[in-house]
Amino acid sequence: RACVCADEVSLVECDDELAAFVDMLLRTPLRGRLRKLDLGFDLPVSNEVILQCARFEGLRFLRLPPECAIDVEFCRSLAQLRPTLTGLDLGTECRADDECLRILCESLSLEHLTFSSIPCPAAIDIILQSSSAQTLRGIGIYYMDEIFTPANLLRLVRGCPLLSEFEGDSGELLSPIEHGKTVKAINKLLKGRGG
Repeated sequence: RACVCADEVSLVECDDELAAFVDMLLRTPLRGRLRKLDLGFDLPVSNEVILQCARFEGLRFLRLPPECAIDVEFCRSLAQLRPTLTGLDLGTECRADDECLRILCESLSLEHLTFSSIPCPAAIDIILQSSSAQTLRGIGIYYMDEIFTPANLLRLVRGCPLLSEFEGDSGELLSPIEHGKTVKAINKLLKGRGG
């Protein structure tokens, strides 16, 4: 009764019975009401349980657990089960490759995307060439400085017309002293969009 209006759930520190717990939640009114689900904890979560979570009909934002071993088939299944996802956090050190990212960015109309240390050297081009480039409003990028250089970040911001929120660990990367013009251009674009 205390959770009649809940629309966000964080399943952290759950035990080995996570699949049964999710199944029980899916038999409650939460099935149609849940909009945000956080699986970002250090216990292993199988891809089957993550796909089971995609059965929450109102789900718009999903945070995957750290070191999630997703593959192309998983990404296709997730996009097919929950095409209405607009926010996705791939978690820390997700094992998604370029093709996984391509499927997710093309199949979903992502407004928010977060990733950290994923093996996707073509990430910027994939995002820019996908339909999500036209819907992306916020992005979080962590531990990927070799790909997200100041010049590449500027390309990303220019190529995503709604992008106004940027989070990341690139404070040292975006040095106003070393990359003044690029940083100024990025900030101008983001601020002009309300960021």
